[in-house]
Amino acid sequence: MFVPIAVKQPRRTATLRASVALATAALALNSAGCATSRREVMLILKTNIPCPTIDRVTIRLSRGAGSTDYTWQRTFALGGAACATAGNGSFPQIPLTSMSEYRLGIVDSRRTDDRVRIEVEATGQVTVRALAETDFVDDMVYAVPMDLSTQCIGPDMCASGFACRVIPGTASAGCGSVYRRPGTLGTFAMASAVTSDDEADLSAP
Repeated sequence: MFVPIAVKQPRRTATLRASVALATAALALNSAGCATSRREVMLILKTNIPCPTIDRVTIRLSRGAGSTDYTWQRTFALGGAACATAGNGSFPQIPLTSMSEYRLGIVDSRRTDDRVRIEVEATGQVTVRALAETDFVDDMVYAVPMDLSTQCIGPDMCASGFACRVIPGTASAGCGSVYRRPGTLGTFAMASAVTSDDEADLSAP
């Protein structure tokens, strides 16, 4: 009379162990997914100014609106024979020319609510600057295009919170807000579908 119970008990134990194993595996997969999710802004830098009018670019990244406490800063020489000017030999080259763009993936490994501020300054025979601020969004990679244009050469005449930008659809420049709303400038659906020339971690020293 007790034989069926004796037979069923191991089956229940095996079922319970199998359920625990499946739950553990699912938890591991979910944890792995969270660990690999991305918070990334893709800077797409363009210029219509040829070398040697500009021959090097400095990119500065910081956290918070209006912050000048830079967490990442690099100076690059522009590629091409015309950009091989005196003093540029010590800088790494980037593929930015009047005919090609440069892409920098900016990653937030700390996953905070801080805004990212991107400052770009090109120098050579002239100086031109570009500025943008935006927010990171969980599991999103999206483009932030910035132009170093002839229309913005010279001192920045824009008020605080604004920067010189070419007005879309025209050849004229004006003062536009430095803030870019996430997802409004060309969202990339998957990080794996995006290629960049370099990557910068906003949390890096």
